[in-house]
Amino acid sequence: IDGREIHVALLGNREIEVLPAVEHDFGGGQTRLMTWEVKYMDAAALPRMCPAQVESSLATLLQDIAVA
Repeated sequence: IDGREIHVALLGNREIEVLPAVEHDFGGGQTRLMTWEVKYMDAAALPRMCPAQVESSLATLLQDIAVA
């Protein structure tokens, strides 16, 4: 799947706080998927952009999906 890897974290139980979106930059690497190995073994080598550089409409959509 060609695209971007963007995560939206949530905090809380009753009152949800939506944290800023984080985009993972895979650069020119072959694996452009957040696999277990990438997430836990190579996490330090994977650059992150926080907040993710996305349009405000996309940021709102991602937040709405995360909370749903």
